[in-house]
Amino acid sequence: PTLIQAAKRGQNDAWHRLANRYRPMIWACCRRSKLDHAATQDVAQETWMSVRQSLSRFKSVPGSGAFRSWLKQIIDEESPITFANMFRIKSFSVGIPR
Repeated sequence: PTLIQAAKRGQNDAWHRLANRYRPMIWACCRRSKLDHAATQDVAQETWMSVRQSLSRFKSVPGSGAFRSWLKQIIDEESPITFANMFRIKSFSVGIPR
């Protein structure tokens, strides 16, 4: 089985290898978006939670690069959500009206 198939089956080792393989990509995408270190960590965590929840629906074609494209879409979706949530939390904590 491929790494993605093994992760779909819930094999912990596969999840760790998948995370290690794609962590640099996630961080690079976030840093290109000018997110700071804390926001990058949040986006990475939210991205992996989304991947975990939706991986069973991902249709993989080994060697096609489809997983990287799919992962990039998730990162792009998570970045503005995380950034907006962080701004709301910071704004609320210092008493800035929303």
